[in-house]
Amino acid sequence: MPGHFWFRIDRMTPSDEFHQRSVHGRWRPPRPRLSNIIEAGHATTRLWFEHRNNSTSHINQPNLNALERYSTFSFYMNGGNIYVYPQDATLHTVGDGSGNQHRTHNNNASRSSTDSEGEGPQVEDWRSLSFNWHHGPTHRSSYATHRGEQTTLQCHRANQMWARQLIPNVYLAPPNRQPPAEMPLNCPLLGDLPIIIALIAFSVPPNQVHLYLANCFREQYHGHNVARGTGWTDRRGMVVSVFCQPGTRGALRQVECGQLGVFFP
Repeated sequence: MPGHFWFRIDRMTPSDEFHQRSVHGRWRPPRPRLSNIIEAGHATTRLWFEHRNNSTSHINQPNLNALERYSTFSFYMNGGNIYVYPQDATLHTVGDGSGNQHRTHNNNASRSSTDSEGEGPQVEDWRSLSFNWHHGPTHRSSYATHRGEQTTLQCHRANQMWARQLIPNVYLAPPNRQPPAEMPLNCPLLGDLPIIIALIAFSVPPNQVHLYLANCFREQYHGHNVARGTGWTDRRGMVVSVFCQPGTRGALRQVECGQLGVFFP
């Protein structure tokens, strides 16, 4: 992947101070402010990386005074779904903040809400990973994002390593959109940088992210030898923040859109 940028991965977990939220009996990430916290006490609680000239290095914290924040997304994995929030959920109220009663409140509120997901046009809430599809003469690309119009990849081949290693079953294209390897149709994956980074990080155990990510994140995705689904543990969370030098935001946007090369061909 071209470009020069820095990124940080923070381990996140639901706070024990709040009852957990559920929708139709299924767990959902917390919404109230302070209900998502940094999972402290680990050597891998916070990881810094620098990507430059198609290679990535695990580094100490850079000089943030010389950088500007490009984007931050928060994530949870649960039940084979990836939930996405386009801000730092440890600092903000998510959606309307409902659905997680604080444990110190002396009332009979239910421990698990049955409220609906926030779908208002102006509400930024937890949403399942989604995609926007783009068509070309020789390609059918999928752009991974927070408010996409599609729930699955547009297409992918069985021989595309990134699809086998990084994409949970619920987001894979159905069999009729999985062209054979010999068919001259490209099915690349593009996406918001924090999402691309999180997909790789989720695919390995939390305490091994720093060991695998730098090797995977080069000019193109290089893959790893971790068994599919090993890192997809329920309620695993992370916050991914991308930083850049002033004046380079436009170049990073070109990277996300594949205009300077495709990371997941």
